[in-house]
Amino acid sequence: IYIGKVTRKEAMCHHIRIQDNRIHGCPGSGILIHRTDYLTISFNKIHDNGELNLTNNSGIRLQQLVDLDQKEGYHIIINGNVIYNQRRLFRLEEEISFCEKTYSASGISLRDNRYGGSMGQNPGYSSQILVSNNLIYNNGGTGLDLLHTDQVKAIHNTFFRNNRNAKVQCGELYGNNISNCVIANNIFYANTGKPGTRLQNYEQVEIGHNLYHNGVGYTPGPGDILADP
Repeated sequence: IYIGKVTRKEAMCHHIRIQDNRIHGCPGSGILIHRTDYLTISFNKIHDNGELNLTNNSGIRLQQLVDLDQKEGYHIIINGNVIYNQRRLFRLEEEISFCEKTYSASGISLRDNRYGGSMGQNPGYSSQILVSNNLIYNNGGTGLDLLHTDQVKAIHNTFFRNNRNAKVQCGELYGNNISNCVIANNIFYANTGKPGTRLQNYEQVEIGHNLYHNGVGYTPGPGDILADP
């Protein structure tokens, strides 16, 4: 499922619901969305995508989002999806220090949303994004990848043994250049020898009350539990 780039705000797609689909066997991303607002992706089963594409891809990938308006509340909701087996086998780009390249094969990727692309929105997408109640497992890359994206609340998700590709060491959840986010009440069951969570260059991020197991590191917060779920 694909929504492409537009150059004028009046041409952008908005108020979209992607629900109750089974999305599999795609050469690249299962769902790839550019420059939209008011989007709900819920109760989909997304699996076994991305093995045949030379470019980076994810189960769900949202980038260069654009605010339609400044109304309060969640504009983007990703809820209740099951995402697995994204690009486990195909060669990925070599990891660099901040994992920018190895986001390919992520279960969910939210990237480059501080910029409106050629639409020139400044300071970028500022509406709230909810990622909740998703089951994300056995993907080649990270479970949830956040880069240059703000106002994300990631709660009540289960991440199980992602980072299946040997080149990926970025964690079940990876964030870089993020702010005003909440990461709470999630289960992070890491792949053996890989991190649970990994955050860099962040501010005003509330992280805590998460359960971690089987990993080699995580970003700690109040109320965390280290136990086998």
